[in-house]
Amino acid sequence: MGKYRKGDIVGIADSPLRHIAGRVFAPHTDLYHWCLICDYVKHEDDYVILEATIRGIGVGRLSWYRNRGYRVFRVTMGQPINLGHRVCQELARRGRARYDWFFIAVLPFDCLRCWLRQLFTEGRVRAIRASELKHWENEPLTCTEAANAWRYLGYPIVPTGVKPVPSAFIEAVNEGRLVEVT
Repeated sequence: MGKYRKGDIVGIADSPLRHIAGRVFAPHTDLYHWCLICDYVKHEDDYVILEATIRGIGVGRLSWYRNRGYRVFRVTMGQPINLGHRVCQELARRGRARYDWFFIAVLPFDCLRCWLRQLFTEGRVRAIRASELKHWENEPLTCTEAANAWRYLGYPIVPTGVKPVPSAFIEAVNEGRLVEVT
């Protein structure tokens, strides 16, 4: 049996976006692509993952990201272990959902709106917290929306109404909703 469980959340590092996003969002993170562990393949000592891709929810392997570096997190909100299987099923049900390009397209404008508000209310511009961004639920999914699939079972890693940008997952760690699996 592998050390990770079904439903564990994986943050993958080494993205070209890290230099830009590291200055835009708080708290800082170097993890920019997110996915869920779906199963363990014992004879290969590897994990099956579910991740949002431009073609919908894709099935892949965790070993694909070995050279890029990743960290694995577990939901700590009192859920029984067997919910990991259910969260994977819920995400797989949305397997043909398109990629949420609107989420990406609106993000720069939303950041600009936040900085203007900061400038007028605080007299300065600072890194943006996920809770300051506007978010609404829709059918298409980004990788962070897919990793937040626990919300379908009533355990949102990123609270409802908060935009699930990568820094929101680090906030969840800081607030105890996620714990890193070592």
